[in-house]
Amino acid sequence: MKLQRRRRLAYDGRGNAVVASADALAAAVEALGGYAHGLYAERWAPFTKARARPAAAPSQGLPERAWQLASGAHRGDCGW
Repeated sequence: MKLQRRRRLAYDGRGNAVVASADALAAAVEALGGYAHGLYAERWAPFTKARARPAAAPSQGLPERAWQLASGAHRGDCGW
């Protein structure tokens, strides 16, 4: 099983499609608007913890900002 994603705007479940088999690939590509959107695939990997460092590059000449490293526990498909 793989996750087909768009290179841009693939966040919060938008721009993503689960591909459970080779036969499902064409439908996933169509649902994401076609190959012109720069699609790529990811494979699921087992893990128990995710780490993220939120960052922002604001407009209007403001400085970039990064926050502390955060981590969350994962069980199944659910993050906490």
